[in-house]
Amino acid sequence: MRLEPIICDQMLQAVPSLRAFAVSLSQDVDRADDLVQETLLRAIAKIDLFKPGTSMPVWLTTILRNLFYSQYRKQKREVEDADGVHSEPLKAYPGQVSHIQFIEFTEALSKLVTNKRSKGFHPRVCVITKRGRVICLVPARVRIDFGDA
Repeated sequence: MRLEPIICDQMLQAVPSLRAFAVSLSQDVDRADDLVQETLLRAIAKIDLFKPGTSMPVWLTTILRNLFYSQYRKQKREVEDADGVHSEPLKAYPGQVSHIQFIEFTEALSKLVTNKRSKGFHPRVCVITKRGRVICLVPARVRIDFGDA
């Protein structure tokens, strides 16, 4: 999108007053520069919403003020947690890991069983339960066809 030279000139003329307003809001020169830059980027992106004949500085000041308030509200909800103390108890580990591991196990077992069956080999499958009990099965004897898993 190409901006008209008149609009570019109006934006550039408004930068000093935008910067002064941003410094008065943020009390920080670097943050004020960031606010002005973000304001100009948003204004360029939404230039089709600007109504010709209205005041460009007022429109840009409104964008800057709304941007500052949005960032301020967002900043109030955020907590600095550089060492991860606050975020550690909030971690939620996926509940489906054991299910995925079981599917991968049965796929690998079916490949093993399929390769060995052609030679008349019936593997013995031993499974250890959560309680530590060992269950050993011979798939052919208990009519389990791991080749279809």
